[in-house]
Amino acid sequence: MFCRSYLYVAGILTNAEEEKVLSRIKKYQDQHQIVITEEQLDSVEVIYKD
Repeated sequence: MFCRSYLYVAGILTNAEEEKVLSRIKKYQDQHQIVITEEQLDSVEVIYKD
């Protein structure tokens, strides 16, 4: 979810694309019972090379 938000804030994804990505991530998480802790989210580092 962090990456999705980062890509949206950076202007790489449009609002519609961001919502589509969120929907797919949530569906996958629900199907596979994946839980992400706050500590895991806080430990993410994004390196973007164009």
